[in-house]
Amino acid sequence: DLYRLSQFNEKVAEHARKLADQVVAGSQHGIKWAPIQVEVTANGRNYQWLKLNLQSGRRTANIEFQIPDQVGASSAQEIENLGTNWWLFDLFRSLEDAIYHLRFNHLDINTICLTSKGNTDVILQADALLETHKDHWLVHRIRHYIRRVFKKLDVSSKTLFTLIDQNSAFAGTFFEFVAIADRSFMLEEEGVEVTLGHLNFGAYPMGNGLSRLEARFYGEPENYENAKTLIAQKLSTEDAMQAGLVTFTPDEIDWEDEIRIAIEERSSFSPDSLTGMEANLRFVGPESMETKIFGRLSAWQNWIFQRPNAVGENGALKSFGSSTRAKFNYDRT
Repeated sequence: DLYRLSQFNEKVAEHARKLADQVVAGSQHGIKWAPIQVEVTANGRNYQWLKLNLQSGRRTANIEFQIPDQVGASSAQEIENLGTNWWLFDLFRSLEDAIYHLRFNHLDINTICLTSKGNTDVILQADALLETHKDHWLVHRIRHYIRRVFKKLDVSSKTLFTLIDQNSAFAGTFFEFVAIADRSFMLEEEGVEVTLGHLNFGAYPMGNGLSRLEARFYGEPENYENAKTLIAQKLSTEDAMQAGLVTFTPDEIDWEDEIRIAIEERSSFSPDSLTGMEANLRFVGPESMETKIFGRLSAWQNWIFQRPNAVGENGALKSFGSSTRAKFNYDRT
């Protein structure tokens, strides 16, 4: 009786009401969802706080986050007054737009390099606002929105490299871009630093329900607990490496070559195999409906080995053991 067609609309309304009752009470007027301001260039897209540069010859995209000199707000009401013009909200809206642009318009891009410039103290001040006013209706939604954009990057079907040098601003919320990376390169030089914040420990869970640091340290609880003791400390390259927070720490002599070799290496592999490998390495631990869709090993294996890059006339499996090399279609899914 519950599923009779005559009661369908009633049951939908009842379920919607239950969901609505769980939502944090918000403003009656909301905010104006303004259009994203973007300048399209020959080699990418420029936003106010983000630059996307395409290097199609290397099948690589560079995304640079540009952190302002001031946090721009000191209260939840000021954030509400700014709405989509608050720089942090605007930056993540721009990032979402850039992710979609790469996903649908540049299938040939295999690798995304994430960089940043700006004031790390401004990031930590913005994080403090997000934490202090997390029960405010708009701040609550901004936090949720940032979490969703991170998750879209998780499932972007691209290799993610994060590059940390003298000018970088990877602190607090922006340290998620270090934790999310398949490889993170941190220059071994005085003055290069990263900083962990409270929001790195649960504010932005992945599809498996873990924070990105929990996923990084999965099976190593002692390292995860040690990371908590480092919150708010400015960590040098040596400190970050000892804590297991970054992957490689080249010096100035090897910096450019190490990154170039890593990019060229990824660009030469089967994009299907890379997508499967990256999805499985990112979604460790507990299985959820999201990880079943995006990360389960058996599903990716079945898909990978049925694709032309594997079993086509010039695929890897057909070429294995022969005198010919596989020829791949490098478009990412």
